[in-house]
Amino acid sequence: MTHTNVLLLAVALVAVLAAGYAVACWANPFTRCWRCRGDGQLQGAARVLQLSLERRCHRCRGTGRARRLGRTAWENWRAIGRAADAAAATGASDAERRV
Repeated sequence: MTHTNVLLLAVALVAVLAAGYAVACWANPFTRCWRCRGDGQLQGAARVLQLSLERRCHRCRGTGRARRLGRTAWENWRAIGRAADAAAATGASDAERRV
């Protein structure tokens, strides 16, 4: 195998993995919270430090589910696009938008 073939294979593999992750973010935008492991309550040392008080996880707000990183990036990208479209629809120039 030449270096070009190896590079093309690597690029194709990355593209397939990225497409698979994009489909996963579309089909299931939430995943198990890594902080509380999907329980909704503090785990391990964090729970001991709270002196056994029942305290919900601040990252997922006690639901046990957190948004995937790819879904968050997609929604932020769409919000930026919508803001740019709204600014263009009002006819504001670049100089007016900065002020």
